[in-house]
Amino acid sequence: MAHTLITPVPKTQLVKVQIDMADAPTAARAANALARAYIDSQLEAQVEMTSTATSWMNQRLAELKSKLEESEQRLQDFRDQENLVDLKGGATAVTAGELSHTSDRLVDSRRDRAVAESQYRQVSELKDGGWKRLATAPAVLSDPLVQQFKAQEARALSRVQELANRYGPKHPSMIAARSELNTATANLQTQVEQVVAGIERSYQLAVANEEALQSSFELNKDQIQDITRKEFKLRELQREVDSNQSLYNTFLNRLKETSATADLQSANARIVDRAVRPDEPIAPNRKLIVVLAGLLALAVGACLALVLDMLNNTFKSTEDVEEQLNLPVLGTLPLLKDRLQKDVAQSFNQGRETDRAFLESIRSLRTGVVLSGLNKAQKVLLVTSSIPGEGKSSVAANLAASLGQLEKILLIDADMRRPTSAKNFELPVGTPGLANLIAGNAQLDDCIRPLDGFDLISAGTVPPNPLELLSSNAFASTLEELGKRYDRILIDSPPTQAVSDALMLSTLASSVIYVIKADATPIPQVRNGIGRLLHNRAPLSGVVLNQVDVDKAKKNGYSDGLYYDYYGYGSDEATKGGTA
Repeated sequence: MAHTLITPVPKTQLVKVQIDMADAPTAARAANALARAYIDSQLEAQVEMTSTATSWMNQRLAELKSKLEESEQRLQDFRDQENLVDLKGGATAVTAGELSHTSDRLVDSRRDRAVAESQYRQVSELKDGGWKRLATAPAVLSDPLVQQFKAQEARALSRVQELANRYGPKHPSMIAARSELNTATANLQTQVEQVVAGIERSYQLAVANEEALQSSFELNKDQIQDITRKEFKLRELQREVDSNQSLYNTFLNRLKETSATADLQSANARIVDRAVRPDEPIAPNRKLIVVLAGLLALAVGACLALVLDMLNNTFKSTEDVEEQLNLPVLGTLPLLKDRLQKDVAQSFNQGRETDRAFLESIRSLRTGVVLSGLNKAQKVLLVTSSIPGEGKSSVAANLAASLGQLEKILLIDADMRRPTSAKNFELPVGTPGLANLIAGNAQLDDCIRPLDGFDLISAGTVPPNPLELLSSNAFASTLEELGKRYDRILIDSPPTQAVSDALMLSTLASSVIYVIKADATPIPQVRNGIGRLLHNRAPLSGVVLNQVDVDKAKKNGYSDGLYYDYYGYGSDEATKGGTA
């Protein structure tokens, strides 16, 4: 079976049986034999399944018949027990109608009782005050006879008051008027008492009527609940009978169908195209193996390149600098291959035709430095880096040469631990410099060396305590005096990660330029160095990305490489010149 492959043909009901063997005729016979064996096994399985299904359905049918008979017997027993003949008629509907009618009457009686109770409470509250207070109740005043007798009393009282002004109490007219008033008052009292008695009788009658209707309502409700419970039970038993009957009929019909078709068996598969002896082998496919090996090698190489690129935790372009450091890039300087350090430091003054890209980059850096100081004068520029070997001294020297074309510039080599300016510009051995000047062993004019476009103060004799000299008041005073002579002063500082000289010098500078070697200096070291400067409140103006490999940048699609190619400085043809 390890050499057998079964594959479906798309959009058909066909399958392809393929057996791989070293002998071609045996492979064809094996494929045909496997197809025939499958068809035979399917026929045998169908016969066996039919026999098993028939036996199981016969057993199951007997169980269902017994269950059906039991459910029918339970239904009949319940009918006999509850004396139910036919509850489909309207027993519940009739009782429900009576309950609804009783409910309506009960609502009316409650309303009448509420009205009678309100009137009863009115007269009950005034009963202790005599019939005159009862006559003031709204329920009593609303009676027409009370209103009539009250009007007669009022007329009789008015007559008495009118005659009292003209006659004495024993005058016949006064006696007649008083007799008429007494009669009216007696009639009013009698009517008020009758009305109050009527209100009490109405209230008692309303209460009795409500209680009778409530009792009738509860009786009807109990009857409906009892009938409803019986109906629910009857329906439950009837549903059980119907379900068992339906299941029994289904199994009975299926058993008949299975018994009728037991002798009629057909295979669910057939051989459409028999296997024949193949003319050519199917494996191994040498062309496919070669192509797959090539693609695999290409994929492995690409993955390896991506992994190496991810592991290279350095700055490769200006975009990396701005994204990682959030600082402006003042300029990018291309890599000058196969050059001595002193040649790189003097590249701007030498002005070689082959260094046109480098010269243009220095001019762009000069522009960036000048523009960054438009809002605030930048008298003293400090150039530093993270670690040695990033080219900060060369950047400072070439920047001084470029600024020297516009201003009076002084370059100070403050890296007294590893001074390079004296060697780069081939000064005589023993030339006094910054260390001699601060220590008081030399005069200022003796330490200044004029060069092509700018002046230079070298580091001088290397002292044992450079940091103490740079942090002295003598250095600050010297720097202030030099600021009066020159338009701008550039200080070449030691790296920030090596010593603390740069941190101290940053307190005297008006602008700090940070040099980063492209594709070399680790990002964490740069972040640490810049963080120390910012923590010291250094006026950090921007970053210079130094020693950019133009060919590699263009190959990787970085904008730095495209920049040099745009200006015609990145190709050999650009250095040949020509006329148009």
